[in-house]
Amino acid sequence: MQIDHLNFGWLHKPPLPPASRHCLVVQANSGVVLIDTGIGMHDVANPEQRIGAEAIDAAGFKFSPNMIAIQQLRSRGIDASRVTDIVLTHCDSDHVGGRSDFPNSDVHV
Repeated sequence: MQIDHLNFGWLHKPPLPPASRHCLVVQANSGVVLIDTGIGMHDVANPEQRIGAEAIDAAGFKFSPNMIAIQQLRSRGIDASRVTDIVLTHCDSDHVGGRSDFPNSDVHV
């Protein structure tokens, strides 16, 4: 088993310091488990529709396609189809948005 601590993006609303979207990637023989997902491809493509302008402004969402979970997994040679489970710590947009990038995974809240 391998556990990696990754940052799936940033929130930054000055004067507050930047906050990373900490997530865990747990790799086992049976598949990959994500603890939170950060935002996802659909959020990056349609941020106001998916998250809302007010929330984006209030939290200081940063939309970096190379930071989202599915891209970071790909860059590590992990196919999205290997993600079998997603564990959500809570349901804020910056923790659940990437869920839609892993449609065949089971979600645990």
